[in-house]
Amino acid sequence: MVQSLVKNQDMLITQDFLDKRIALIRKVVEETNEMMEEYRDGWKEKIKDLGDNLAKKSLRHTDFENMINDLMEMQSAREEEVRKILREFIRETEEIALKLKNLLKEPDAKKFKKFIDKLRVQQRKKKFEIGKMIEQQLDDTQCNMQAFLEEFKNERITLNFEWEKLKEEKERLGNISLLNK
Repeated sequence: MVQSLVKNQDMLITQDFLDKRIALIRKVVEETNEMMEEYRDGWKEKIKDLGDNLAKKSLRHTDFENMINDLMEMQSAREEEVRKILREFIRETEEIALKLKNLLKEPDAKKFKKFIDKLRVQQRKKKFEIGKMIEQQLDDTQCNMQAFLEEFKNERITLNFEWEKLKEEKERLGNISLLNK
């Protein structure tokens, strides 16, 4: 019974199978990196367009650029964090594949079952940790965006208020000059 179980495991988990899985994971990581690059490029283009439109309509272009640069730095830090997680994922996958290969060299069903059980516990723990990290990052992003928009709104209100004061002052000065003639 144990021998047939080991032979079946050997057929399912071969060197070629593990290598193909790791190659597939590497491909997914590469595609994820490409998607992040495309997203960042699209985001930069939209920001450039917004900045150009703002420059045409307002003197607040520099403030806009400063706020966007802060957001870009945060986004770059998050992207690097994702890349770090992906590199760690590949490393862990390669480590698991190596352990599986070593287990299959000395067929022992008890060791194999123990290894799989331990692996499942680690995966559940990792899944929970990553879920918490993603949730925290989403909360942070939402708070940062709300703060960014609130700051932009307050600056806009201040600018409009000062603009109205300047218009009133211009009208007052214009009326004074007309009265003096």
